[in-house]
Amino acid sequence: QLIALPGVATDNSIILMAGHGENAVITTRAAAGAMTPDHAIAALEKAAQGDLLVLQGNLGAATTGAALRAARARGMRTALNPSPMQDYVAELWPLVDCAFVNEDEAAMLGGDAALLAQGVAEVVLTLGARGAALVRPGARIDAPASPCVVVDTTGAGDCFMAVALASAALRCAPLDARALRHAAIAAAWTVGRAGTVSAFPDTGAMRAILAGD
Repeated sequence: QLIALPGVATDNSIILMAGHGENAVITTRAAAGAMTPDHAIAALEKAAQGDLLVLQGNLGAATTGAALRAARARGMRTALNPSPMQDYVAELWPLVDCAFVNEDEAAMLGGDAALLAQGVAEVVLTLGARGAALVRPGARIDAPASPCVVVDTTGAGDCFMAVALASAALRCAPLDARALRHAAIAAAWTVGRAGTVSAFPDTGAMRAILAGD
């Protein structure tokens, strides 16, 4: 549901991009910071067991924690990409089923083994041109990247996370190698085009991606 916050400025991001497609993001967080635990709990009141809560690191500590705890109470699955990184995230890992992190984020958090030790059930590592890995205690699934000419990497991680989760959910399956392959193809589509949402696969492309093996 859309939550209106009267008198609060809409969050805005400025993308800085290098010639080889890598980017840095400068973002405001007024709207995200104004979201309260009550907002989060109300947004989940119709959620049911087995539903999925997906979060990033832009909300405040109390609101993120409230959302994760409410999800757990309802038997939901939880996925978190901790970007933009905030200190409070270390306290919330036991409430997270799946963490999506890139190499830099993983290094800042002590690595995938540290995340698993803190209670995360599984970690998805995005590794750029080297693909991605799904790491669980005692097991690892590696998936190659989908070849492409890099134009703009903005949004690639968001696209990867969304498609991996959607692939698994549509098949009523846990995250697996097929979900990583679907996500890699979608991310390659995204980085091969300039822009963010406008560069994501359209409906037809998504149908084709998710129908593949």
